[in-house]
Amino acid sequence: MDSLPTEIFNPLELNSFVGESHAVLDFLSDYCKDVESYPAQSQVIPGFLKKGCPDYAPNSLELLESILDDVCNNIIPGLSLPSEIFNPLKLDSFFGESHAKATKLVGILPLNFRPITTLSSAEFALSPSDVRMAMKQDLTNGLFPLFFCATIDTTAAGAVNPLIGLGLVARDYGMWLHVDAAYAGSACISPKFRPYLDGVELCDSISMNPHKWFHTNMDCRCLWLTDRRSLIESLSTNPEFLKNKASESHDAVDFMDRQLTLSRRFRSINLWVIIQRYGVANLRNHVRKDVELAKHFDGLIATDCKFEVVVPRKFALVGFRLD
Repeated sequence: MDSLPTEIFNPLELNSFVGESHAVLDFLSDYCKDVESYPAQSQVIPGFLKKGCPDYAPNSLELLESILDDVCNNIIPGLSLPSEIFNPLKLDSFFGESHAKATKLVGILPLNFRPITTLSSAEFALSPSDVRMAMKQDLTNGLFPLFFCATIDTTAAGAVNPLIGLGLVARDYGMWLHVDAAYAGSACISPKFRPYLDGVELCDSISMNPHKWFHTNMDCRCLWLTDRRSLIESLSTNPEFLKNKASESHDAVDFMDRQLTLSRRFRSINLWVIIQRYGVANLRNHVRKDVELAKHFDGLIATDCKFEVVVPRKFALVGFRLD
């Protein structure tokens, strides 16, 4: 893959773990000690944080002291009363980024669900020609294809769907094409795996779960959209009691207009700290080591006649069975 970084960060090294844990606890203790001195309402202007953020993630790690200073100077001034403490309109959370997302959605919505058969000879990847044939058949039967979900590294078999071919089919039929890169999307931080995303420019949305490979807590998910207006128009709500000066100015991002629930956990700061503390080079190295371990395990399996590798390994998932 890439060349090894010269500065390696190991979060489980005992001295570093203890020292940084104490630093975080001291930071939290100092905050709680003076919590009554902080205003209950945010004192910053919407969008203020973006102006102070760099355009790119750091290649090498940053010191924890620097990150905590950023939290103190840039994050805390924007904090307000948490919705977990007071939010009479809070709805149940909706978790839809798992491998069963499609079937779960059609259980909620009055839509037909059409799984398309894949073959082991094609490493269980979808064939654009098979998808096109299925679309034609559906139209003949009076159905109207509107949404298609392609996956980068499926949970069961590690299959990677060809985005360029599927993207062209989706455009021909006017379908929304979503890419589920929940697991393998993180691996594409490495240039070696970037080609698996070729054709993503033909897609309408793509999601990935940093909690699956980037050290963040459950449930941390990222969603990119080519046109966010479609999502906002579908989920936006604007009752009088939710209006405020910031939302009316349209300078603030109201995430309630991009999801089913009115509130959400603050997972972005968790991911931000991870990126700052590790840096791109160390995250690439983390992916590289996991893939090398899977490669080693793959080799061990291949030397034992009792086991069979079902599908060629692409990332760190090895699919095998016992004969």
